[in-house]
Amino acid sequence: MTPERFHKIKSVLQHRQTSLTVVTDGVHKTQNLSALLRTADAVGLDTVHVSLDDKGQYQLHRRTSGGSGQWVDVVLHEQTTQAVSTLRNSGFTICAAHFSAQATNYYDYDFSQPTAIILGAEKPGISDEIAHLADHHLIIPMFGMVESYNVSVAAAIILSEAMRQRVENDLYNQNQMTRHAFDRKLFRWCYPKLADFCDSNNIAYPALDKDGGIIYSEQWTQNVKAINQRE
Repeated sequence: MTPERFHKIKSVLQHRQTSLTVVTDGVHKTQNLSALLRTADAVGLDTVHVSLDDKGQYQLHRRTSGGSGQWVDVVLHEQTTQAVSTLRNSGFTICAAHFSAQATNYYDYDFSQPTAIILGAEKPGISDEIAHLADHHLIIPMFGMVESYNVSVAAAIILSEAMRQRVENDLYNQNQMTRHAFDRKLFRWCYPKLADFCDSNNIAYPALDKDGGIIYSEQWTQNVKAINQRE
């Protein structure tokens, strides 16, 4: 871990938007999910919520995702309704990309507030149940013959507008994580294998110095020795 890479990772993490997320409803093609996740990382999303397919599976296309699965947390749900309920209880406004009589243009919505954007698969869109649960319906204006955008393209269009508004409102310069959550994620991003070791053995992460070097305290070293002796 070079100091340059550490400070790059730290800067990216400081701009993460925990109050903006995407929820997929019936989106199961690996390339679509991977492209969506790549866009989410570029925009600075911390988390994306994904509904599992009928087989309870979730998979990314490595080339399309560009490694973004390492930087964006993916929360899996058996049903999209579970994600909606969890996010609403956490204070998110639920917006669905869905054409209806009540729908408004996506750029007229205020994305500076905590928002969850639900996106469905290209042909069927979101389910009627999810459309009913949403607080707002958003549409992307179209002037061609096709009836819809690809889901990953729709995500990029909407999230780009959300990013523009949040930059305008200076939200990217406001750390949205608690100190504890920030420090844990910073360590995990820098040292994922060591973070896995600590988590699996229920020990705290070691501290980091100002340039990302690991500070091996005597207590942490003793804990590791005790673990190795048990094995």
